[in-house]
Amino acid sequence: MRAGQPAIEALTGGYRWALLIGAGLVVAAVMVAVTALRPAPAGSPAGAAPVQPRCSTKVRLVDAPVRLKPTAQP
Repeated sequence: MRAGQPAIEALTGGYRWALLIGAGLVVAAVMVAVTALRPAPAGSPAGAAPVQPRCSTKVRLVDAPVRLKPTAQP
């Protein structure tokens, strides 16, 4: 503790600095997000039609049911 500084202020001074640094980092993160995550201009490829996948993602059901062979039980 410094001379002339109350004990409670000496104990909580670090928390004040941590709060200020954390608030500064939040402000910096918001500024980076605002500048980096701008919407794409209308003429860019991001505004183009979505690309269709090359393979089909549909699952085709088998016409005949699957039959399991019975196994011998000991």
